Amino acid sequence: DQARNLDWSTGDTTDADVALLVSVLRDSRCEVRNVDLHDNQGIEDGAPLLDLARGDKVKTLNLTGTGVEQPMQQQIQDSLRSHRLQPFLERLSSNDRTLTTLAWGTQDISDEDVARLIRALPRNTRLKDIQLAGNARLSDTHMDELAGLVGPATSSGVDTVDLDNTEVSDGKK
Repeated sequence: DQARNLDWSTGDTTDADVALLVSVLRDSRCEVRNVDLHDNQGIEDGAPLLDLARGDKVKTLNLTGTGVEQPMQQQIQDSLRSHRLQPFLERLSSNDRTLTTLAWGTQDISDEDVARLIRALPRNTRLKDIQLAGNARLSDTHMDELAGLVGPATSSGVDTVDLDNTEVSDGKK
């Protein structure tokens, strides 16, 4: 599936190249979903990439080793992840009978993503298992609220939440 993957990890890509690339990727006929720009120090302006990430076409964007500052890289990755998770949240909200396990393990899930999950859960009675293991950015922030939506005394069907290898304290797991 080469047409969906673009590897520009040549080391000589610049912001001007990225501007052209972004305009091509916005074309409805373009099928590229995964873009690798790693090791291009000439890429410093993250704004066009953030704008691209806020759309729903590109699914992954590797910016490791570029000149884009880390906070901007995190914003870009957060936006990409948000779009990737949205279909699952919509299925939860619509009580999709085929969604019984939410497999969000090792996907860089954040506390903000858990908050979105919590908002969708009250409308769902079919989900049984939530897998959040391996998401190092998860903390105790929303765990009390999530716990209130899980178990036999709740209207949700969720029985288990896997929080192994997260920053959630043992007392909240």
